[in-house]
Amino acid sequence: VQKMSKSLDNYVGLTDPPSEKFGRLMSIPDDMILKYLELAAFAEPNEIQKAKEELESGKINPMDVKKRMARMVIAIYDSEDDAVAAQEEFERVFSQGKTPEDIDVAKYPAGTKIWIIELLRETGLVESGGEARRMIKQGAVSIDGDKISDMNLEYEIKGEGVIKVGKRRFIKVLAD
Repeated sequence: VQKMSKSLDNYVGLTDPPSEKFGRLMSIPDDMILKYLELAAFAEPNEIQKAKEELESGKINPMDVKKRMARMVIAIYDSEDDAVAAQEEFERVFSQGKTPEDIDVAKYPAGTKIWIIELLRETGLVESGGEARRMIKQGAVSIDGDKISDMNLEYEIKGEGVIKVGKRRFIKVLAD
């Protein structure tokens, strides 16, 4: 059994919010599902055997087993209600492509024009200008659902906008 660690990027922080735990658990490789059921969810041997048989026969999608496992883990370390809410949030954001409910907000004076690279850095969506450029080039940056391809874009702050980088990084930009 391989250890769970940050360096292997297969850890789930016990103090992380339930929605983050759920996302991390859903991103484990399919071949680790049974180990996580055993070691993290403390599933009963008969439940693990049932999951193994279902996975091997193709009767069930691995994602469904992961969801069940993630709910079990979160119910242990948080609560059953948190587990259900985390699954609903995961499905809303990743299956339906919607914006998470609880995202950070950045406020700027109305009418401010800011270079997209600078905006991404200032809001913490990226760590550097190089990363911002790379993400834009890869088509991984969008504003209100529209992909950004112009690295010289001057974004005007008006009303409210949601910026997304990659699959999991969001921020709401508000005119102050």
